[in-house]
Amino acid sequence: MLSIYRRLLVTATAVSSKRRRSSLWVLVFILGGLLFAGVPEARAAFVTTNETGLDGVYSQPSFGANTIDIRFMPTVTFSNGDLLNITTEAGIDALFAFNDGPASNIISMYFVDTLDFCSSFNASIVGCSTLGGNDIAVESVFAASGSGTELLAHEIGHSLNLDHVTGNNLMAAAINGFTTLTEAQVAIIFGNPLNPIIQTDAFGRFVEIRPVLVTPLPPAGIMFVSAIVVLAGAYRRKKSRA
Repeated sequence: MLSIYRRLLVTATAVSSKRRRSSLWVLVFILGGLLFAGVPEARAAFVTTNETGLDGVYSQPSFGANTIDIRFMPTVTFSNGDLLNITTEAGIDALFAFNDGPASNIISMYFVDTLDFCSSFNASIVGCSTLGGNDIAVESVFAASGSGTELLAHEIGHSLNLDHVTGNNLMAAAINGFTTLTEAQVAIIFGNPLNPIIQTDAFGRFVEIRPVLVTPLPPAGIMFVSAIVVLAGAYRRKKSRA
């Protein structure tokens, strides 16, 4: 792996809550059941962005006049049941391979069910990103929690070249309730050369993020079941006219 992965953890007390987490028609259901067999159940199939909260983090006083507007594009869907639960390096690599490539100035933010691998295995992981890169993965349930803004802002920070620090800071290695960034960290964000993820238009500087919802059903499965249902309907109509 050439990418440098950074992860965000939850404390031990939060891990448990994170884990509580006609004969022709008969043929249709049987085939459908076979297609879905072995596919992990989507427990958290939704996207939470909290754009307003993120704008607040990246316009705090330490940014001065150099605020960054966080903008979310429409959500896209990535149908791959094998990547709903990330537990290996191969899994996180396959997930991040879905984006537009390392040269893209758009961050791809993947929302999955469970995320237990980022550089190494740890059941406390809730977020993973590439340092200075354009890939982010987060657990959907945690992104929708009261600490969701902190989680997303932290991972965006890694994309903007910020590494982990200690203390009451957004970039601490574990969720701590703080979204503070120092002037020194802001200087890193706007370092030379400027990170291409930071774009500029008539309204100022901004970062563009594409939410990617990972879902359990492969497109081929949808198409196959749909085709059978259409054929079943056609067969029944033909019989009714006979």
